[in-house]
Amino acid sequence: MSWINEEIVDITKHKAIVYLITNNITNEKYIGKKNLFSKTSKKVKNRVNKKWTIKETKWRDYQSSSDDVKKWGNVTKEILRACEFVGEATYIETKLLFEYDVLNIDNSFVNKNISGKFFKSY
Repeated sequence: MSWINEEIVDITKHKAIVYLITNNITNEKYIGKKNLFSKTSKKVKNRVNKKWTIKETKWRDYQSSSDDVKKWGNVTKEILRACEFVGEATYIETKLLFEYDVLNIDNSFVNKNISGKFFKSY
């Protein structure tokens, strides 16, 4: 399944996206972010420093880091913002999570925490 607004992503310019996934059956929603690239290191023999490799992640097929959202079948995936910096994506995601009041138990968002510091109480 592809993303709504995927055309706003310029892979040569952007490093991360902020997204909204909606369960089309229950209308539950999830806001998150995804890095477009991963960076890995490998130790090289006879070399002091490591060799770094940067590669594109599988963001086009990404569903979510949430185990609950991964189980959803019929979903709409929308890119809310393409960001030039990962820190910018973290800021935008956090800002939207507070703006949409996702931790309020009386809404349709299934996000369970914000930045691992603020949690939904049941």
